[in-house]
Amino acid sequence: MSPSAENPRDAAGRITLTYLLFGLLFLLVSEAIITSNTDEQGTPRLFALLLFLASSGTLLSAMVGRELRRRHGIETAEGELRTANEALLAQEHKALLAAEHARRKLALQARAAEVLAPVLDDGDAALSALAGVLVPAFADLALLVAYEDGEERLVGLAHADASVVPALEDLVVGVDWRSVLERLVVPGSPVLIRDCRTDPTEPAIAGLAAAGAVSVAVVPISLDGRPRGAIVAATADGRRGFRPSDVEAIEAVAFRCETALEHVALHRLARDATRLAEEQATRLRV
Repeated sequence: MSPSAENPRDAAGRITLTYLLFGLLFLLVSEAIITSNTDEQGTPRLFALLLFLASSGTLLSAMVGRELRRRHGIETAEGELRTANEALLAQEHKALLAAEHARRKLALQARAAEVLAPVLDDGDAALSALAGVLVPAFADLALLVAYEDGEERLVGLAHADASVVPALEDLVVGVDWRSVLERLVVPGSPVLIRDCRTDPTEPAIAGLAAAGAVSVAVVPISLDGRPRGAIVAATADGRRGFRPSDVEAIEAVAFRCETALEHVALHRLARDATRLAEEQATRLRV
């Protein structure tokens, strides 16, 4: 066994044994002193024996001190090694979490891009499918609200427990989400509510707790600097609550929504321009 791996009990036993040996030596020396008193040269022998005993005590003290210093050095080195290992494990854990989050974020964006690909053909259907992208892979509840021509529409709704969806619809359909979001969201900025069950900021959001929501993220969707809708996602008990990094992932999905809506707007402009040109051409021919 190496010194660094020696059991403290073994070291203590070795020191105790040394003490016992020197104790035995002391008894022998004492016996020799008593015997020397009957000798003609008893006094010189007595001084020699006392000198030997003093030297032995010094040696014993040196051995004990060295052993204690050795043990202290080993314990210090082991403590430093444990600290270094704990720091390394913490760094590895943090790196693994970051890698897992990056993987989930990329997978979420890829799936969102796939769903939004046909947005020109059926925008509402594509936006509605986004709720299914978020649930259950990333959240337990998701709804998408769109504003268009002064009207608000709930275009997407999903819950990890399909049996809850009808009750959830009753909770959210009658809510003036545009007013809620205007009160909650600073233009262009998302909102993270750690626990909607205890946060009285917005009753409509707190009402989602009836559908099992706990942590809620509200991410606006904008177009040309104007609000066009929002993604409301939530986690339930049993899933880790949203963190700022999770909100960033939902923001990435919202950005893809904005891009898709922009394409829809451009497509409509192009379609209207084509129709207008055709009408003008028809009038000229007449």
